[in-house]
Amino acid sequence: MGVPSFIFSLGALPYDHMTRHAHWRAHCASMVPHFPPGARRRVLDIGCGPGVSTLAFRRVAPDDTIIGADVSAAMLERARRNDPEASCAWMRADALALPLPDESLDVVTGHSFLYLVPDRAAALAELRRVLRPGGRLVLLEPHRQGVRGDLRSLWKTLRAVGPWFTFTMSCWRVAAALGGAFRPGDLEALLSEAGFVDPVTRATLEGLGYLATASR
Repeated sequence: MGVPSFIFSLGALPYDHMTRHAHWRAHCASMVPHFPPGARRRVLDIGCGPGVSTLAFRRVAPDDTIIGADVSAAMLERARRNDPEASCAWMRADALALPLPDESLDVVTGHSFLYLVPDRAAALAELRRVLRPGGRLVLLEPHRQGVRGDLRSLWKTLRAVGPWFTFTMSCWRVAAALGGAFRPGDLEALLSEAGFVDPVTRATLEGLGYLATASR
């Protein structure tokens, strides 16, 4: 199941505002320690949306070359507005046909990306193609845990962070229901089938999400 492309155009502005919360940015930044070690890494943030995750990576890893890519022109317009100093490169691209050479990247990230892609196997094959041997894939995706699990997680989020971020997470759950979140073990199996090695997932966002890593 996929989300129609026009939804991303209509949702660019509200999504931009909803994800400006400091807690969301902190979770984006928490992906950087899972990058492979090294200096001046080349990083692709696929499905970057309005650039919140991309710019969070830039703040934590200022020496890396960071590219934000999205299929939606409206999302990229918001991203460029959010980056007035042009500290990142921005590229309109389909995850199934990236305009990048083979083995040209050290890291590929995706925050709330893969669950929205109808052909996940094809997308992962393309991401693997552009990663160098030893490169790292780092994803943050929603966890499919059922209504009761979601309510427990949202209650924990409300107590820990407050109503605004809880509202953002509630909207994320709606999008996850439309796009197809991941059950326990789904991500590891999917990454292994795509040819990645050492796939690991860790619960995050009070159980609402998974942080997944794997290597080329």
